[in-house]
Amino acid sequence: MRVLVLGESYCGDIGDESEDYTNIVVRNHAYIPGLSFFSLVTKLLRLYQDNPSDAERYEAWQQVALYNFLQELVGEQGRVRPTAQMWNDAILMFLEVAHELKPDVIVVLGYEPWHKAHQLPANQPVEWRSLRHPAGGMLYEESFAEFAKSLAAAKEKETV
Repeated sequence: MRVLVLGESYCGDIGDESEDYTNIVVRNHAYIPGLSFFSLVTKLLRLYQDNPSDAERYEAWQQVALYNFLQELVGEQGRVRPTAQMWNDAILMFLEVAHELKPDVIVVLGYEPWHKAHQLPANQPVEWRSLRHPAGGMLYEESFAEFAKSLAAAKEKETV
């Protein structure tokens, strides 16, 4: 089952940007216990609220692709809103990445990326779920249920 976790954007120093920025972020943050965003998403991916072991955390992130809709840093700190031009510039790149990865499920973290990104071509069927962003009050029960529904629906499509 191919799962794409779709975030909104990164924040940081402009000089930090690079082609492999997402890989660096995952390597430096997703595998580290206690970092709120990645801890919440790791629990979601595992569908367990308990704190994962290092091996479980690593395994969870090896099973998914992480992509931020906006491929440029929007500011030096969180809570900086992207410009309309940033959103418009991101659409074609996202469609290209989704076409290349061919995910069965796309979990959209946050409502803004959902409104911008939820139109893939009809020839690329995918299960979509928009969840409250981890920094915006993600609720385990609600998020786990929605993600589980997506996985089940995608699995059902595989058998048809």
